[in-house]
Amino acid sequence: MNSSTCADPGLPRRSENRLDPSGPACSHWRFLAFILVATTLAGGAVNQAANRAPDLRNFAYPESDLSDRPAILKNGRFIGDHLTVEVALSLKKRMEQEGRAYGIVVVNVDSGGSGSFRHLCLLTTEGRETVCADTVLLGDRIKITRLSSRENRVLVQSLVRQSSESFAVQPTIKQTMGFTIEKGRLKPVK
Repeated sequence: MNSSTCADPGLPRRSENRLDPSGPACSHWRFLAFILVATTLAGGAVNQAANRAPDLRNFAYPESDLSDRPAILKNGRFIGDHLTVEVALSLKKRMEQEGRAYGIVVVNVDSGGSGSFRHLCLLTTEGRETVCADTVLLGDRIKITRLSSRENRVLVQSLVRQSSESFAVQPTIKQTMGFTIEKGRLKPVK
């Protein structure tokens, strides 16, 4: 070995051919080793956050009330100034796509008008928080009868009404909608 190497505790010591282990050359290599370990661990933490199952009852919904308060659901509910968002159904099975964990919920959104809108939400984690990454309007004053998954598809079964019928009429027509997750978005499928 030449005089530019750091002392290796696993080799016999020949002090005439080694630098002092606390010297500047060894400090440089220790710093690089520290950066390598820290980067590896941080990458693992990012992957763990992406793979952590989203919280299906406590998350940020992408809407604000009239007072500009963001809709942050706690225990499945947000009540604000002319805005109420509540979890109606949740898919217990964790979905995974492209190495990321997702959760699926149906929320009822009431903004103080005459409608009561059902939305399908795709939940994921950003850092330590659960957020709604995408949302799809399912309908106004419809009845969701089942939320399930099959072969990486999300299936929403509901009762709807004829387009010519009043919203006062109870929905009775069966409908099934299917969705897949692509690039962090819900994509309708037939």
